[in-house]
This record gives sequence, C-alpha cells and structure tokens, in this order.
Amino acid sequence: MARTHPEGWRLLPAGGARGRELATLARLAAALPEDTRIYHGLHWTRAEGRTAVFGEVDFAVVGSGGRVLLVEQQAGFLDETPAGLMRPGRRRAAQLSVELARNADALRARLRPLL
Repeated sequence: MARTHPEGWRLLPAGGARGRELATLARLAAALPEDTRIYHGLHWTRAEGRTAVFGEVDFAVVGSGGRVLLVEQQAGFLDETPAGLMRPGRRRAAQLSVELARNADALRARLRPLL
C-alpha cells in the first residue's frame, strides 16, 4: 500500500465531492506499491507583481524513482469544445488544459530550487 500525505485522511467525513476524492485516494493507495507516495490536496501560491496567484492539485503521485504524476479529479459535467475540455460555471468557463498546465508550471517552479 502506498504511503499517503496527509496522514489521517481516513478519519475525514466523506460526503459529496470530498467523498469522491477520498474514494480515489483509497483506490490509489491500495493499488500502488509501498515505495510510492501520494500527496492529496496540494495548494500553492506565488506573487506575480501586485497579485497573488494560487491553485491546487488534487493528487501528486511520486514514484520510487522521483517521477511525479499530477492527477486532477473533476466532479460534475465537462463541456467538450473545439478548444478542449471546459469546466462550465463560475463567471466564465475554465479550460482544463490551461489550468493543469498552470498548476504543473507552478509546482515545477517551486520544486526546481530544491532539486
């Protein structure tokens, strides 16, 4: 069973979207080898000029060789458009590929000085 961070996640109430994420975490933890680490709910922020940019990655799976797989879990419907998958709602639809690239770039920028 893979090691998960933060620990104690099995004690959290599991309803709605959180319940679906915890079910995914349980499946990943059970299926992946012991030397794998799963980080759930990674939040990041950084300043760009006078504004703060922030985001969140649902799961970061780190293998024994140090390779990282980022997993974004979506609850609800997505719209398929010529520009790609879009998450409807909010004030404007969000293009998922742009959000995923932004999150991956932010994590790379934060980790690069440490490696």
